[in-house]
Amino acid sequence: MYDIPTDYISQKYSPTKSKDFYFVGSTSINYGDNGYYEWLINGDLNEPMDDVILNASVKLLSYKSKKWDYEQEYRILMSDAGFIELEPSFLKQVTFGLRTPSRHKQLLRKTVGSDVEYVRTLRDPESDFGLKFEGIS
Repeated sequence: MYDIPTDYISQKYSPTKSKDFYFVGSTSINYGDNGYYEWLINGDLNEPMDDVILNASVKLLSYKSKKWDYEQEYRILMSDAGFIELEPSFLKQVTFGLRTPSRHKQLLRKTVGSDVEYVRTLRDPESDFGLKFEGIS
């Protein structure tokens, strides 16, 4: 998980600063049950850009079920594959998936250091998605 200043990506990857411009937008995730449908019915299809297809893509990729609200996710959307350079101080949390090999965890912890929170994913049949997350010391 990163804590990225709101305008960092748009300033660093604007068309005037990057010859390989591929940044589309960044947005906080909207959590709800019918967000995309509501936008299609009641929203302005020409906002924030004049391209309806691009707007629909961004909207579609920025809605999740209310059950994921605890994540407080923020997404960076690009029109092409590529890398985005982020300041190391932006990294706040690393979450390891169920099948992350121990050697990868060790390497990442050694590389990143101790200034971030490390979390592991565990199976939990009692939760909605069958997973729970636990801090690693």
